[in-house]
Amino acid sequence: MTVDFNSSDIDAVSLCNLALETSSLCAETNFQNTDLMIRAIAYFLESIEIEPRNYKAHLGLGLMLMAGRMYEDAIGHLETAYEINPVPEINKYIESAEVGKTEMKTSFVETAISKKKHTVNDLLDLGNKFKIK
Repeated sequence: MTVDFNSSDIDAVSLCNLALETSSLCAETNFQNTDLMIRAIAYFLESIEIEPRNYKAHLGLGLMLMAGRMYEDAIGHLETAYEINPVPEINKYIESAEVGKTEMKTSFVETAISKKKHTVNDLLDLGNKFKIK
């Protein structure tokens, strides 16, 4: 049975702990269970809404967003976590998210260019088939 919590029902620390437990389950499934990921993200967000300066919630949310390849949002939460509690390891996560963001942009651009080249080549081939001799 699933239980939904309201901010009046549970405090930020308890929600963050619930989110961390759910994140752990996500990691066990190699982040393949999207329902668990969404649930963990929702718990982190609710925890942050109750206590905006909860660095563990920002850090956990940033890591979950990285797992979901939402690098831009992840970077924001990781940077907030670092501002609240400047633990050096957080910088490694920020750098990793920056690399992921760059690779995604590169991949997107490469895919777009490849599709464009394919389309142009198809048009040229089509044009060659219908040339009047």
